[in-house]
Amino acid sequence: MEFEDFLYPYVKVSDLEYTTNDLINNIEDDIYVYNPSSIFIEIGYNDLVNGVDESTIISNLEEIIEGIKSNREYSKIYIESLYPIEESDGEDNQNITNKQIISLNKKIKKLTETLEVNYVDMYNELLEDDSLKDNYTDDGINLNEDGYKRVFKVINRIVEEEHEEVK
Repeated sequence: MEFEDFLYPYVKVSDLEYTTNDLINNIEDDIYVYNPSSIFIEIGYNDLVNGVDESTIISNLEEIIEGIKSNREYSKIYIESLYPIEESDGEDNQNITNKQIISLNKKIKKLTETLEVNYVDMYNELLEDDSLKDNYTDDGINLNEDGYKRVFKVINRIVEEEHEEVK
């Protein structure tokens, strides 16, 4: 995701194989060291691919959120829903379905409400006909430039609203 047009300072932490456990283990270097005012997290798909059950993913996400709240109490936390995928019979989607993603997203949303952090519904922003919109992906799973532009538009709107509140 390129933030070339983003008006505010940012740090991007991204890895195609990153899991909730990886973030727990690297949270100091990935988040705390930067002392961010806003944190956007979208994580959990790779956990599903690796066979991690939903309750463990939610427990890990809870640990991540609680850690951020304890260590960076002034940071605004935004948890994004997992993105939809294009389902296929091949190995491209690694046997993950949008039904599984929707189920996990419901639990993520409930967790954000319980922990009083912000939930960002990117799933529906990227959805068309019950699937990841064709022009947002080249492989059915990962976003391409157009997909990231859509995500960027949503994040940019949130950050701009946040900065307006500060004024």
